[in-house]
Amino acid sequence: MVAASAAFAGAAAAQEASISTSTDANLDNVSPGDTFDIDVTVENTGSSDATVVDVRVQDEPSGVTAEDAGLGLDAPAPGESATKTVSVTVGDDVASGDYSVDIFADLGNEATSTTPVEFTVSDSDTGDGDTGDGDTGDSSSVTPAIPDGEYDDDIADVEATPADLDGTAYYQGQELDVTLTGEAGSSVQLRNVQSFGAEDGNTQLSQQLTVNDNDVVNIDTEDLSSGDYFLTGVPSLPSTQDILARNDDTFSVNEQSLTAEFDVDDRTNDGVNSIDTDFEFDSNRGSYPITIHAQGDLDTEDLTNIFVAPNDNVDLAYTREDDDGETDFDEIGIVRDNSGVTEQADLADAGITDDDTYNADFDGIDAESYEFTFTGTDSTAVATDSIEVTEANEAVDFVGGVDQSAAGDIAEFNFTIEDTDDTYLQFGDEESDFVDVMYVEVDDEDEPVNIEINTRLLGTSAGVNDVYDTDNVDTFESEVHSDNGVETHPAVGLYDDDGTPIGDNGNDFTQYLDELEIIDASAGEGPTDQLIRPLQPTDYSVIAAGTTSVDDGVFDADPGGEANDELGSKVLELTQPEIGDITVHKAPEEDADDEDNVADLVEKATPSTDIAIDDQTIIQVEATGIYGSMVAGPDGEGNLNTDFDRLEDGMSSNVLYNIDEEIDTQITFEAEAGDATGNQGALEVALQGQDNGGSVTDSDVFVVLDEENGQFFVVVDTSSDDAFVNGDAPDEETTFDVLMEYDADNEDDRFEFADSKDPYSFQGNSFQNYPYLQQGETISNSANFELSPRSIVFDNLNSDQVVEAAASDSAEISGSTNVAPGSDATLRVASTNASSSFRIGNDLNVTEDGSVTTTFDLSDQEVGDEFELVYQVAGSSTDTADGVIVESVDTGEDEPADEDEGTNETADDGEDMDDGESEPADDGETNESTDGGSADDGGSTDDGTPGFGAVVALVALIGAALLAVRRQN
Repeated sequence: MVAASAAFAGAAAAQEASISTSTDANLDNVSPGDTFDIDVTVENTGSSDATVVDVRVQDEPSGVTAEDAGLGLDAPAPGESATKTVSVTVGDDVASGDYSVDIFADLGNEATSTTPVEFTVSDSDTGDGDTGDGDTGDSSSVTPAIPDGEYDDDIADVEATPADLDGTAYYQGQELDVTLTGEAGSSVQLRNVQSFGAEDGNTQLSQQLTVNDNDVVNIDTEDLSSGDYFLTGVPSLPSTQDILARNDDTFSVNEQSLTAEFDVDDRTNDGVNSIDTDFEFDSNRGSYPITIHAQGDLDTEDLTNIFVAPNDNVDLAYTREDDDGETDFDEIGIVRDNSGVTEQADLADAGITDDDTYNADFDGIDAESYEFTFTGTDSTAVATDSIEVTEANEAVDFVGGVDQSAAGDIAEFNFTIEDTDDTYLQFGDEESDFVDVMYVEVDDEDEPVNIEINTRLLGTSAGVNDVYDTDNVDTFESEVHSDNGVETHPAVGLYDDDGTPIGDNGNDFTQYLDELEIIDASAGEGPTDQLIRPLQPTDYSVIAAGTTSVDDGVFDADPGGEANDELGSKVLELTQPEIGDITVHKAPEEDADDEDNVADLVEKATPSTDIAIDDQTIIQVEATGIYGSMVAGPDGEGNLNTDFDRLEDGMSSNVLYNIDEEIDTQITFEAEAGDATGNQGALEVALQGQDNGGSVTDSDVFVVLDEENGQFFVVVDTSSDDAFVNGDAPDEETTFDVLMEYDADNEDDRFEFADSKDPYSFQGNSFQNYPYLQQGETISNSANFELSPRSIVFDNLNSDQVVEAAASDSAEISGSTNVAPGSDATLRVASTNASSSFRIGNDLNVTEDGSVTTTFDLSDQEVGDEFELVYQVAGSSTDTADGVIVESVDTGEDEPADEDEGTNETADDGEDMDDGESEPADDGETNESTDGGSADDGGSTDDGTPGFGAVVALVALIGAALLAVRRQN
């Protein structure tokens, strides 16, 4: 706290009253724009004539205003005091310097006093780093330390004594004023040491100098070569012999190196690309003042705005204009910190330092090419660099002109930006009867921005993070879904109606919607009252708008919601939801959530409706208009559990259960056995998770989403009892019917939001219908599949159903199995009753049509030897058969296949899964021999693809691509 006091003046008043002031403000460091309070205490030391206390401020400096305490305070009784507060405000344009205001007080009895309150304004910039163009940069001093017109090239750069010279490094171009006390008029020599040594050292005369009347000798180093120097010639200076013997120190003159480089070749004169954030100064000197000019193309204000204002480690040292007779161009001098600079000799120690992260801001600079010259203010160092300043071209480039997405799904668009780091987006317009306005601040302007929209929730009371998911976005605000709408407002306002601002400051979104006739604000409607049901199929425009080149609002209601400065646009077409084919696949035994990637899941799957118990059943459903619900993840009360990661990572079947059973979306998915048993419901695939009282987990049933191609996959581990309800996993042949349905055939009208329920996005009035169909419509599709125990049927059976194998070193045994391709399957043949005992096991490659083929070396066996075949899957015996050795087996290999004849195989769902080409099957066998038998040593050469295989996988991927193209167009 700062305090001051004074006695009152008057006939006898000096003994009767006093005045004191105090403040909590730091009066040594007041910034422009600051306001500080002064408490004025008036003490009556004994006067009975005092009546009132009058406190005033007098003689305010220009730009400084004070709020007078004024009259109205009763005078204190003798021995007491009274306090008034005065507020002093320093204007934004007040320059740095020392100021004072006078505090005047009167007790009303002719006893008056004036007390000065002094304060220092430390900076004349805006104090908060505002560079004046609307952008907030780093704090810096743009007031020259040396007042305009006072910088003089003839004034010495360094003031020193002989002792200061010892061992000091100076730089060519510096002028040194050395004080030699009592030596006025004396002649001294400046000598350069050629070599040191008491006996053989050598020096050379550089300058013969005269000490002036002020005892100062001036040394100009501009023409001196680099080397060691000393002054000599008077008793107070060292002798040449002492210097050569190193009994006294020299000082050095050095050439200063200087690099000054822009990091880019061009910048714009507006927007985020106006700043080069990596401008570099580099020198062999620790700190150094720099002078900058642009060949006269830029004035001192421009140069200050470019190099000083945007940096917190650069201050203005001085400015000079080309009409002062001293310089050819407008120029500025810069230092690191000018707070301690009072004269030119202070510049060297206050200079800038090496750094490659200086800012150079060309905002507001005329578009053209500029060459800058950077010189050492006190040295001969010089560097030049050029940069092209261009007009800003703010743009938002959307990817694609028209994108399609089904209503109720996740719409997505992405864009890149140019010459800006933020934009306003408007989704929809007057024609589509829905509008949301978004503010987007980009994280990395060099990378694309991606925005996903849950169209099932858009326009409802859901929060912004439930509706939107963004990538490469630093700030995202939505008028409809953010708690406070869009809070980042441009200076011109967001909304106008043919030039008239809408609402306070032009930022009233509700009134904007009213002007568009989408809502009735006078009836109390707001942004979430635009829709009566979820966003319906139609075209929605997406417009990106700029703010820097508009005088009115960003968006104009008069033409129906257009941007006054459109930076880019696209159309999002929401299409009618559909249900397509349902295809059932099988895959090797594994937990249901073993794969969450669609491509990996498709790779291992094989289309089939004949599925072995314990294998995975994969139900592929082509459907749109459901993925918004899946991402939202509502519970039984409609409360949201949004997770956009489900699109990539898959989801619990419990999410599908809630959509199907717990809320009335009228979306049905089920896979149930055809017949119920007694009083028990039909066996069906379980979806109900533990959160809803069920027992199914992700390892039992899991859902993988492929929203981009309009399909999802329900994966079932048929080995798990928890994967089924109304019974355990089947152990005998069981047929399941799969149904996918959207139903709008309930009650008498279409779905409408029940706005009395919260959140109302999944709650309807009495008409619980699928919201994207007309009342009375239903769309569905179905499929079926059969679960049965693992089995194999062998070829080459005789009339006794015994497998025949040739007594050969390549005896072939083949068959077909219902086990999924890619399964870990083996076939073992063994006998202890044959002519020679044997036990041989081979790994099997199950092909896409279920066939298996392998060969054994049975050449040591005799015709008639009997043996047993054991078929194993995943290490467990699955099926057995009896076999017998015969002389030969007709395998049909002597009949060459017709190469021109393709084999068309039809999957159980009726779709042709073959492309007409036949490829030889690779059995991938691995032979093991025990008990005296010998196995084929051909090894394993499995080059087939588990699951779809090369051909079918290709067909599937092409089909997915065609499906995507169909929806895109």
